[in-house]
Amino acid sequence: MSKPPTFYINRNRYIELNSHMSVGFEGYFYGRALKDGKVVREFGASKNLITNLGLDSIGTGPLFARMHLGTGTSAPLVTDTALTNFGVNVTLANPSSTSGIDAGPPTYGWNRMTWTSDVGAVTGVWTEIGISSQNTNGNLRSHALIVDGGGSPTSFPVLADEQFQGTYEFRVYPSIVDVPASVNLSGTPYDTITRA
Repeated sequence: MSKPPTFYINRNRYIELNSHMSVGFEGYFYGRALKDGKVVREFGASKNLITNLGLDSIGTGPLFARMHLGTGTSAPLVTDTALTNFGVNVTLANPSSTSGIDAGPPTYGWNRMTWTSDVGAVTGVWTEIGISSQNTNGNLRSHALIVDGGGSPTSFPVLADEQFQGTYEFRVYPSIVDVPASVNLSGTPYDTITRA
C-alpha cells in the first residue's frame, strides 16, 4: 500500500509526492499605485500564505485568475476561503504572465502574474490582498496582509486618479538531488531514482 501525500506547514509549505520527492511552494505579493503611467507609491515582498484550497488546486485548472484587495486586518490562516473584508477585484482581465528559473541556491522556478486596474477602479485604502480563481470573494488560493519594508502590517492607499498594479510571484522549489528508492510491483522490488 502506498503512503498518502503528507502536508507540512513551515516557512515554505511542502507536499510530498509519491513518497520520494518533496516540492516546496512559496509566493510573494508586490503592489504599486500608478498615476499617468508612473509609480507614485509601492509595497513589495509581502509574503503570502498559500491556503489549503490553493495547495489542493495545484495542477487542477485555473489557480491564480484574479487579484482581490480588502480591508481586513486578521492574520491569514491556511483555512481561509475568502478575504476577511473583501473590497474589490483588481480587474476582470486575466493577468499578464512571465516565468523563469532562478539557479539559486536555492533553485526555484517562478511565475509572475500581474493585474492592472483601470484608473479609479480600485480607489480606497487597502490592508489585505489575495489571489482567487473567481471575480467575487471566495475560492481564495493565497492571502496576505499588506506590509511595510520592516514586515509590519500597513495600509496602502489608491487615489481616484490612480491605477493599482499588483503582481503575484509563485515559486516552486523542486528537489534537485536524485532520490533513490525501492518500489514493489507485484511482489518484485525494483530500485528507482526520482529526479526533477
